[in-house]
Amino acid sequence: MTDTDIWVRTAPDIDWVYRACIEFDADTSLGLDDETAAAHALTVMAAVAACEYDAAVIRQAVALGVHPHVGVELVLEMRNVRGPFRIGPVELVPGVSQRDRRGFLLLVRDGNPVGQWEVGAARGHAQAVLESVACGRLDTAYWMALRKVAGVDPDVAGRTVEALGAVRRQR
Repeated sequence: MTDTDIWVRTAPDIDWVYRACIEFDADTSLGLDDETAAAHALTVMAAVAACEYDAAVIRQAVALGVHPHVGVELVLEMRNVRGPFRIGPVELVPGVSQRDRRGFLLLVRDGNPVGQWEVGAARGHAQAVLESVACGRLDTAYWMALRKVAGVDPDVAGRTVEALGAVRRQR
C-alpha cells in the first residue's frame, strides 16, 4: 500500500444510488454517508494536525537551544493523551522526519507499516472523500437522466457514469 492505494470513488448500490466509497484493497471497502464521510475526513485532518503539531514542538525545542530529544519526549508525552487515528482497517500514526523535521503519516495495517502519506497527500485524501459525497449525488442524477432522457439501459448508464468519473479525476 502506498499513498495512492487507498482509493476514493463513488459506487452504486443495488438501486443505482451512488455513494462515496473508500477502497483499501480488493477485498476491503467502506461505504460512506454524509456523517461517516465527515468523520473520516476529520480523522485524517486530525492526524495531519497532530503530525504537524509534533514537528512544530520539536522545531521549537531546537530553536530554543534544547536538545531535540527533549522535543521528542514532549511529543511522546502528548501522544499518551490523544487517541489513535483510525480510518477503516488502517491506523494513521503521526511521525516527524529526523532529516527535515517535517510531519508525515505512517499507514499501519494489522500492526505492520504499509505506506506513508505526506501531509499534502493526506489533505488531498480528506478533500476527495468529501467531494465524493457530493459527486455521489451527481452520479445518481446523471444515471437517472441517462435512463429517462436517453432511454439508456441501466448497466450501460452505470458504465457511462463510471467512465465520467475517470474523466473527472483527470482534472
